[in-house]
Amino acid sequence: DVYKRQVPFCGLDLVVRPPVLIPRPETEELCSWLVDSVRSCLAREPSAQPAADAANRQIRVLDLCSGSGNIALSLAYGIPGCVAIGRVASQLIACLCSS
Repeated sequence: DVYKRQVPFCGLDLVVRPPVLIPRPETEELCSWLVDSVRSCLAREPSAQPAADAANRQIRVLDLCSGSGNIALSLAYGIPGCVAIGRVASQLIACLCSS
């Protein structure tokens, strides 16, 4: 597909095509900062946690109007145990993201 473009983002190679916007460098910088901050906080926590307490501390991310999914993907990739969901409002974008 001549319109597909591979874009590096936070250690991932994303494939985007119109009408999905190419992720901006500022967004990548913000995601990198967030991943580093969360990892730093996790490193300071005591390692022995009761199972119920650990489940309550699971990091969950909901990325609304996700577009290429770059935010949800980078956080799930960079933060251990992170569960990220990207949601889009447009059926067209949803089809493009799933292919």
